[in-house]
Amino acid sequence: DYWAAKAVDSFGDGTNLDKGIYSIYFFNVVKANKGEAVFQDAGIPHAYLEGQNMELMANSDNVLRGGLTPKHIDVEELLKHVAFEATIPNIMHGELQTDGIERIYKSPAPDFELSQIVLNGSKSYETKTSTVHILIVIDGEAQITESDTVLELKKGDALNLPVADNSIDVAAQNCLFNIFKAEDLKKAIAEMYRVLKPHGKLVMSDPTCEQPMNDNLRNDDRLRALCLSGSLPIAEYVKM
Repeated sequence: DYWAAKAVDSFGDGTNLDKGIYSIYFFNVVKANKGEAVFQDAGIPHAYLEGQNMELMANSDNVLRGGLTPKHIDVEELLKHVAFEATIPNIMHGELQTDGIERIYKSPAPDFELSQIVLNGSKSYETKTSTVHILIVIDGEAQITESDTVLELKKGDALNLPVADNSIDVAAQNCLFNIFKAEDLKKAIAEMYRVLKPHGKLVMSDPTCEQPMNDNLRNDDRLRALCLSGSLPIAEYVKM
């Protein structure tokens, strides 16, 4: 009852109660401490109650929501895909590697792998990328060196270690136009073309509009949360 009551107290005004609050009675309540992880397979609904976490998702052509969000909710479609089975959450602590630096959190998903790298004092970590690596500094500072390039990162910074030119058969994106500003969008598209092999495929999925959006709509935070504020007219979208 605590979490349902807290949600009502924090976000509800008593007149427009989100029915998604009651899903708590069907869920396992799990507390993941610092350094711990939980893997959830497709068909298992979940909700974040408190704190901060890093979420990695396997490739998917949909995200279905049943409540507690300003984004599109489709309960009927969600129920078609939910696995109505009892589950026992598995809290993972990661496997410490022989170097004593990296801890890998293995999961059944072939799409990604999460690892934690802890560097103390003068220790260093070396890796060679065969796919995209994203580094996020969650505490302290780090120095990244590649050839003659040296980057200094601090807590909260993120760094993408890119793949080689002309090395990818298919690049795909979903709602990129609604997340990035114009200049960042151009960089992102240029990066996709850089990694694609000759005759490689670029797959795009974005909402479009019939005419240009005015500034009020384009700067509307709610429309941005719904992945709509960056919509372009279809003719302009195709030129990108």
